[in-house]
Amino acid sequence: MQNFILKNIITGVKENLSYSELMTRLNKNRKEFFNTYRIETVNKKSIIEKLLFTLFVGVSSLAMGVIILETITQIF
Repeated sequence: MQNFILKNIITGVKENLSYSELMTRLNKNRKEFFNTYRIETVNKKSIIEKLLFTLFVGVSSLAMGVIILETITQIF
């Protein structure tokens, strides 16, 4: 999901807009729009992506811990 942050150059106010809201604002007055605003894109990750990443990091950390413990027990 992609959102856009619209920053007013003059006042410094930021607004969070969806693509359709941005296009509506842009089409009203295209020439003046780029003189007063800057656009930043923000990619939002879905909950499933965050959960999978957390699960991957957790399992990897657990595996590394087991490998380290196994190595230590074999040394002593």
